[in-house]
Amino acid sequence: MRESTIVVIAGAVGGLLWLVRWVADVDALLWPGAVLLSVVVLAAGASLVRPVVLRVVVGLCVVALAWSLAAVVGVQDSLVVGGIVGAVVALGCLAVLPRTLRGRAGTEASAVPAADAVASPAPTGPRRRAERRSRSAR
Repeated sequence: MRESTIVVIAGAVGGLLWLVRWVADVDALLWPGAVLLSVVVLAAGASLVRPVVLRVVVGLCVVALAWSLAAVVGVQDSLVVGGIVGAVVALGCLAVLPRTLRGRAGTEASAVPAADAVASPAPTGPRRRAERRSRSAR
């Protein structure tokens, strides 16, 4: 199983835990859901940059930002706010889950380029304008 699939599943489960916390009024689900949602936020922040050292720093900073926003909004105090946040995250992760599960099969199928993909694409933008100017100068 790929890392992205694990992150998406963690987000769906964490969001559903917060949703169940709201519906069933079970405060014990706050922290397990928060840990799983923090994994998603950490992975999202780490995916923003390339070097490994920066991935760690940016990932942790995005987690800190998310928790500060959650504290301002009052996720810990309000079941409704936490439930809505959980529902949005769970729905988003469940919507992305089929694509992450198909991701490996899709990349393997496209590993061999088609004959049309090998041909160079038609020039666009500045290169195309330069070719037009060179033709008109002849």
